[in-house]
Amino acid sequence: MQAGNVGELHIHTDGARVVGQLLAESEPPSAGDQIAHRVDLDRKALATARSIRPGTDADGLQTPWLHTPLSDVLDELTSPGTVAARTRSAAEALQPWVGWDPPAEGFRQPTAKRVESALAVWRSQERDRAACLLGVEELATMLEDVPPESARDYGSTITPVLHQAASVAEAMGVVIRELCAAFEASGPRDDLPVDHVSAERRLFSALQELHACQRQLAGIGIDASLLTRATGALLIAGGWGTGKSYGLGAWAEARVEAGAPVAFVSGRELGGEQWEEEIAGAATPGGRSGPVRNLLAALQGHARASGKNATLVIDALNDVATLRGHELDGFASLTVLLREFPKVLLVASTRLDRRMSQDEGAVGRYGIHWASGVADPEKAWEVLRDVYQVPALVLPPDVAELRRPLMLTVLAWCLDHERDGVDGDAPVPVPVPSIGDLFERWLKNLDKDYFRYLHGRPSAAGQPLVSRACALLGERLGLQDSLDHGSACAALRSAPELGEPVQLLEWLFQAGVLASDPQNQRIGFAVQRFAEHVWARNLMVGPERRRHLASLVRDLSGPDETANRAHRLLSALAGVVPYTHPKKELPHFLPKRLPSAAVMAVLDSLEGRHRDQVTRQSLRFLRRHTSDPKLAPWVWYTVLVNSACRKHQAGAGFLHHELRGLKKHQLASRFIVPMLHLLEDRDGMAMVQQFIRWAGCGADEVRKNATDVTRVLLWLAAVPSPPLRAQCVRTVAQIWREVPGAAIEQVEIFGKHHDSYIAEASWLAAYGALLLGCEAVPVEQWNAVVMRDQFRAHRGIQQTISSLRTLLWPSSALPCEEPRVGLPWAPPLPVSRRKLERCESYFGSMVEKTDSHPRRYRWLVQRSRILKPRRLEVKMRRRTGYRLEEWPAYAQQQKVLETVLEEWHGTTKSGLGGLRAWSELSVLDRRHGIDPTVPPGWPTSSAHLSRRSDSWWCAPVGEGDIADVLRGLQPPRFAMVQDPEGAAWYVLRAEYNLDRPDDAERGGQLPVLVTDPYTVLRLDGGSSAPARPGTGQGHVHVEVETVLVRSDMRAGAIATVLGTGESPHLSERLPLQMYLAEYFRRPGATTGSSSGGEATSPSTAEYEDAYLVRLPDGAKGKPENRAVPSRALADLLDLRWSGRHLDFHLPGELQPVLHDPGIDRHGPPALLLAAAAMDTLATKGWNLAWRIRVTESRRFGRTTWTGVCGFNGEDLCGQEGFGERSGGWQVERRNYWRQY
Repeated sequence: MQAGNVGELHIHTDGARVVGQLLAESEPPSAGDQIAHRVDLDRKALATARSIRPGTDADGLQTPWLHTPLSDVLDELTSPGTVAARTRSAAEALQPWVGWDPPAEGFRQPTAKRVESALAVWRSQERDRAACLLGVEELATMLEDVPPESARDYGSTITPVLHQAASVAEAMGVVIRELCAAFEASGPRDDLPVDHVSAERRLFSALQELHACQRQLAGIGIDASLLTRATGALLIAGGWGTGKSYGLGAWAEARVEAGAPVAFVSGRELGGEQWEEEIAGAATPGGRSGPVRNLLAALQGHARASGKNATLVIDALNDVATLRGHELDGFASLTVLLREFPKVLLVASTRLDRRMSQDEGAVGRYGIHWASGVADPEKAWEVLRDVYQVPALVLPPDVAELRRPLMLTVLAWCLDHERDGVDGDAPVPVPVPSIGDLFERWLKNLDKDYFRYLHGRPSAAGQPLVSRACALLGERLGLQDSLDHGSACAALRSAPELGEPVQLLEWLFQAGVLASDPQNQRIGFAVQRFAEHVWARNLMVGPERRRHLASLVRDLSGPDETANRAHRLLSALAGVVPYTHPKKELPHFLPKRLPSAAVMAVLDSLEGRHRDQVTRQSLRFLRRHTSDPKLAPWVWYTVLVNSACRKHQAGAGFLHHELRGLKKHQLASRFIVPMLHLLEDRDGMAMVQQFIRWAGCGADEVRKNATDVTRVLLWLAAVPSPPLRAQCVRTVAQIWREVPGAAIEQVEIFGKHHDSYIAEASWLAAYGALLLGCEAVPVEQWNAVVMRDQFRAHRGIQQTISSLRTLLWPSSALPCEEPRVGLPWAPPLPVSRRKLERCESYFGSMVEKTDSHPRRYRWLVQRSRILKPRRLEVKMRRRTGYRLEEWPAYAQQQKVLETVLEEWHGTTKSGLGGLRAWSELSVLDRRHGIDPTVPPGWPTSSAHLSRRSDSWWCAPVGEGDIADVLRGLQPPRFAMVQDPEGAAWYVLRAEYNLDRPDDAERGGQLPVLVTDPYTVLRLDGGSSAPARPGTGQGHVHVEVETVLVRSDMRAGAIATVLGTGESPHLSERLPLQMYLAEYFRRPGATTGSSSGGEATSPSTAEYEDAYLVRLPDGAKGKPENRAVPSRALADLLDLRWSGRHLDFHLPGELQPVLHDPGIDRHGPPALLLAAAAMDTLATKGWNLAWRIRVTESRRFGRTTWTGVCGFNGEDLCGQEGFGERSGGWQVERRNYWRQY
């Protein structure tokens, strides 16, 4: 110990410097201090923290830090700023709902009575909501004024507010559930009057917003940071490898280095019956046991002396043998003592295999945080890539597994050791292995490293030294958590080839395999999941495996804790069987009739398993469960994961082999319905999105595996989800563009499929690929498949074949008319009059204007009976939506009805199908189909208009009052921007909000593939939700528009064209009969009207994609309405569209001249023109003029600043005109007072 300034000490522990206050100069030490000296506490805390989170690995590399949400929760214990903002946000969300009194008119009985009853309850609770609002606001104000290190203050104030927030949130939930139940009981919407449906839409739209407020308020009621601040105790719970010990160790180390008193104890150190009595002794090196109250008293004294809160940290309560299954009770017993010590925090962690419910979690007694790992696995992987120089990942096998910091770190370490001279600059993306595969790879790499460490040379033949050592230790440990050091050495001495036991144990500790407790001389595996893997390996090679396996299967039907443990162990067993018994799977050793949990354990082990470990028995297992309605979704989930791996036996090849011979009813029951259910699951949806994004990234691995990848996507196109189908078609078109040979091969298979969704998708993708410019087109082969499928009664397929013929053959080679196509067969079964009326109400607007066939509705009903899957009643419902549990059946119903309509319009009988000349392609209406030429990377969610810190294409508008900001910021500043490389761009079109920069990660956000079932109630009719209260800062929206003007055009004329009112109608609409690529690549086609004259808009074609069956807006999955350059501008500059995003190039050049950076970054949309292109425009007699509109919207009005400027920055508005002027801006103010 080295003395420093008076009143300060410096402690050197392994090079770390800890600063604190001398107890002797602030407060006399108490009896508690004498058993827990500050120096000893800090030294032990640092040692324990570093033992569970090593700073370096066995190779000496610095262990990277992976941020998890747990880190934020722990930081909030001493820095309340974030939790104060969260509380203030909850108060703002609650404010408009305090006195909300929605109208109840329009409902018919008995719904009206139930609605009125629920609203009466709501009105009676207004006083509770008002009191809750006042309490939450006061709490937010208090937290905003709380200084750091006051983690235990105001507990008596916080607790009642949290209880009140939870109570009000629960009351809101009761009202929401009652109103939703009333809506559900009102019956089919087909039979409801219009007023009832409109009233339901308005009220349900309000309930959606109320539900968001209720969730926010409920979150405040159980907020871990607030409850910890009120009670002084925080319990961190979660599954294995989710970063509990990882985060605790880093935080404890940081607290010690900040000068705060910390006592850190591991659950492994508390092995006796009187575990509480052992805490004080375990907290200091060589300390003596005693009442934990003495340790808390010592920490209280140290806290007062240092001016910082003290913390007692207990890591892994589940390792305390006497607390097995009762960890929560043990933690609760310690929290009672904290009332006597207001300067001490208690933070503990425990492993739980499932999230606790509110009834189990003792809500309100202490804070509870559920650790789920890293928030963004891809961002965390990028951090690891910087350290280990490993390749990118293809896609995660399981979203939850990849969030575990342990799995990410071990995988990165293994890949780093397996490089063996591979070029690190361009590594090939790798799939993520299963847990069993990962641990086996880890052991294999550790075997090599330890042999080199032991003998000083690499192993010529694989020597499983570490694997053998782990097996020997596992035999002694079993499923226990720790083993005394002497027994561990004795176990290792039985294998002399392993070397000196003490040396080996130290090496295993440095490698992260073992964790040690030097004070009690005990060791154990560092991660329980790895201990279970070793146990499973030993069991499968031992003689008693069948008895243990049968017992585990029985335990699956036991209590929750027992069942969870059994499932966890079966998962470990399923992962090791391929290595202990090649060519076999775990079910080979289990009873024939397996519970679903056992099947899921095996499916988990197959996700990401190396293809060499997949056997015929594995495929038989998968095949057997594709017919199980509950398990089939997860079979296809596993297959989808493996489809990202080339030539994986349980991947794309398996899927194609299983589905290609199925008839339509079998395809629906064994694949389409399970996929619909998979899309309803959050993890299932995420995996489908990840797979599509990977397939559309254009990587070399995708091109090499083009046949298998496109097969999977075409099969997915059979699922009746319009956004999913659109993404699949566009992705396949992009792949086939680069691999044209795969296109003709797959169209020969899928173009004639009996499922019209699959056939249409394959033809659309083929046409999109050819139109986007794939080379070396085998015309004769295409002619053969065109001749084969041109007689199919389906409008979409016929139109696509017509387009493809026109593209590949000159007009002189086309026949005069299309072939005549007859109606498909429909059974001549009787159709009731009611069904005919329903059919007419459903299809009337689609068929009656183009057809006069008297039996059309009867044929549509009869044909629907042939196409519908079994056990599906096809209802002709109006397009008013569906309820949550109805979605799969509703989606199939829509598919049947859409297919029937397409068949009707694709036949000669309808008057459309067989009488159209091939040359009349340009008049076909494309509004009702998927545009295959849109790049799959084009965002399909709502445009993100919030300006982000990396949105360099947005004007550099500073913070503060917008009126003051604009006085010093003239309109030309919005017309030109610079990219990060310093290149200048002119803004042709931009739209963004100047709110607080939104830096949320959106790169990983993907197109929505299914619709929230309740979005139907957002369609029209408005909402009865209360108006949002105004805030201090108004909502500021910026819109930049540009027109091309003649160079000799006078300023006054330009100002007249641009004006300060509505947008000039100079835009050219994207023709409805054209796809996006046709618009830019077929100059001879009709483009619709344009303004012409002296001015035209360079960015005026707005792209919109719609679908035949009109689902709610959120279900269409259409690309965002973004500004694209007009063809007149592209021709003027001689630009060519690349077919990717909105990049336009000059012939032979790579750098884009026109670009929308918001597509790549998922930010605000903008269309930019390279500054160099202005010279070309000038030589041709054109120039640019801008209109910039900045609108600030407040609750009771809005103010709009309008500026018009020319290419050289001149002000084109002039000084005359009606309205207020401010510098170069015309100011217009509007007030809404009369509306309130």
